[in-house]
Amino acid sequence: MKNRKEKKAKSFKFIALLVLLIVCVFGGTSVFFAMNGKIKIGNKNNQQNNNEVVNTQPEENTDEIVENIEDETQKGDTKINVLVMGTDKVGLHSDVDFVVSFDTETKKMSLLSIPRDTKVVMTDEMIQSLLDRDREQFIPNAKGVRGQCKLTEVYAYAGDGYRDQFVKMAIEDLLGIEIDHYVTVDLQGFKNIVDAFGGVDMVVQERLYYSDPAQDLYIDLYPGYQHLDGDKAEQLVRYRDGYIQKDIKRIQVQQDFLSEFLKKVTSTDNIIKNLPEIITTAIKYTKTDISITDAIKYSKYISDIDMENVTMETIPGEGGSYYTPDMEAVKEIVDRIFYDIIPESETAQEETGELSEVSDSKNLNIEVANGTMTNGMAGKKRDMLEKEGYTVSGISTYKGQKQEATRIVVKEEGQGNDLVKYFVNANVEVDSELVGDGCDIKIIVGYSEN
Repeated sequence: MKNRKEKKAKSFKFIALLVLLIVCVFGGTSVFFAMNGKIKIGNKNNQQNNNEVVNTQPEENTDEIVENIEDETQKGDTKINVLVMGTDKVGLHSDVDFVVSFDTETKKMSLLSIPRDTKVVMTDEMIQSLLDRDREQFIPNAKGVRGQCKLTEVYAYAGDGYRDQFVKMAIEDLLGIEIDHYVTVDLQGFKNIVDAFGGVDMVVQERLYYSDPAQDLYIDLYPGYQHLDGDKAEQLVRYRDGYIQKDIKRIQVQQDFLSEFLKKVTSTDNIIKNLPEIITTAIKYTKTDISITDAIKYSKYISDIDMENVTMETIPGEGGSYYTPDMEAVKEIVDRIFYDIIPESETAQEETGELSEVSDSKNLNIEVANGTMTNGMAGKKRDMLEKEGYTVSGISTYKGQKQEATRIVVKEEGQGNDLVKYFVNANVEVDSELVGDGCDIKIIVGYSEN
């Protein structure tokens, strides 16, 4: 009897974490509890209302499911990819879009964000779906390109019952990957879940103020370490107009919030106590094709959540009226995250043994220089790197021209590559003279980090 109770407790804890992370727009860790299965465009059985949780499987006995967990890794595919979408207040745009990939073999998880204004082109299948439903007037045509629009607009053009699938297909086409499942959540659900877990304590980096009565959006946050309840958390993750990098900076802040929130969630003892509110919130504000039944099958992965094995990145590109992806750089990131393909240059270095001696920058002295006009950037990055185990020998103000992208300046070819993931669109360059004698690596922080 005791074993059965223990199993139930573990099951309920898992369900609570799953629902929590689904409801949170930034809850990527729930994604690896998915099962194979696709929703096809035009399948009326899968046209769900915005406030429904999709559950295509009949309910089963929870204990039996836990006792008979299948090992998906034996099927040969160790990657599970899930698209997470956060909708605006009226539910017509996907303002937050990212794909989370969990490797059931290595236990590593990667989150790849796609900015809301990313330029995408609808596939022929998507356009045909609109034509079949007499929605020809909703086929965008930007600059003479049929089907071209911003990623956030795809959700609106798709129409009821097709919104999630359209965004999923657009991102699959953009990245060249297969997405197993989707999760969609609205703002109210996000706020309620943050409140259910007592909020999050973190540093707000700068003064954030914005007022838009038309959207009923009021943002008023001061810099410093503070407690964020659901309302303040929403303000933090929605702010973007005052940033030089607009949505790119907002994504970085969202990822910072996600990191702090997951640390609290995965270590809290209050999950069971908050379970009723979490479940209620999920049902009301979340839409997904991951059923609770399917999720329980993979409850064994809950013990594998480790923030040390989580990386968060944004597809590289250039901003403007559209965010235009750098497809060559995007391919490198996609190859690495989703296909475990290492660039040939790195592979050659590994084979010759050159990379092994210099690939770990934690053994080197790093100087961080502020190449922006924003005070405190060097100190902020120093704290972040030291937290990750790197040695920062000092910080300074870069005396040269202010930088757009962060430069990781090294003395020898092959150094600094492990630092790239901590910055936005950072480049590694070899210039021993610029590095100087006082350190091994000099990081010049650019405006892209703002």
